Amino acid sequence: MIRPIAVDDTVMTSVNVPEDDAPEWSSGDAPYANGDRVIKTVTHLVYESLVDDNGDDPEEGVELTAPSWAVVGATRPWRIYDERVRNASRALEPYDPAVYHAYDDAQTANGIALTLTPGAFVDSVALLNISGVFAHVIVETPADGRIYEKREPLSGGLEESNWHSYFNTPIDRRTQLILTDLPTALDAVIRVAVEEVDHEAQIGELIAGRSVNLGNTQWGSGTSIIDYSKKERDEWGNLRIVERRYTKVADYRIRMDRRITDTVAQVLADVRAQPTLFVGVTWHTSLVVYGIYRNMRITFENHAFSEATIEVEEV
Repeated sequence: MIRPIAVDDTVMTSVNVPEDDAPEWSSGDAPYANGDRVIKTVTHLVYESLVDDNGDDPEEGVELTAPSWAVVGATRPWRIYDERVRNASRALEPYDPAVYHAYDDAQTANGIALTLTPGAFVDSVALLNISGVFAHVIVETPADGRIYEKREPLSGGLEESNWHSYFNTPIDRRTQLILTDLPTALDAVIRVAVEEVDHEAQIGELIAGRSVNLGNTQWGSGTSIIDYSKKERDEWGNLRIVERRYTKVADYRIRMDRRITDTVAQVLADVRAQPTLFVGVTWHTSLVVYGIYRNMRITFENHAFSEATIEVEEV
């Protein structure tokens, strides 16, 4: 489990994704028409006007009894931390590979690149719903310089090694990267880049924080989804489908040393209302869920170990 730190302007100190979803709100450009969209770089949110002749500040307009503005969502660079994994940030912007790349002598690079200065102990970084050719993670300190570097390819191999598969099978892409071995230092600087060549790079969610070992994931853990699509039949039996989003659900079965049972119970109680990354195993994406647990139960099986069942629903 990874408990994320909060990310604001003091933590994400640089990013190459432009904050250009819409024009910046300005009282000088008011009034705005119904349907007009603006951003505020102070809040990193996109707003849409709900009325004509709108002179309200969006931050105030969303709080009115009859709102004059609605929040559409986070701006492009801040979708990376908006707790909506499928609401991805996409860009193909240049950045300096000498700063962001590991084991690479490239002169130019494109994609998404950002720098975090957490000011807290961070031993884990997770990238969810990503798309690119490589992901790079660097850790530096002022005293020691670069102390950690990782370069991970995001394209997988073929299930079958033959010419038919080579020419006809779609390229298998990794959509997540989870690292839990980062060295910790209060003054550490973490640099992350998702590199791409021909298409926009993508990051759905970046989670940086401390990892907590809850125990060993057992056979019998499972996954499912909650589908919010609308499926109705009319009086003649015709099916009408309106496709909508879905959320993942994971059911974890965990075995732990009995001596850490109380600690695990308290850790889970602490995150009962906080989106948290639960990692069953890293090689099955269906058992990696960033969300809130709905149900949790721990049983003392014997003098040696306890077992827990946790149901986690994606945010």
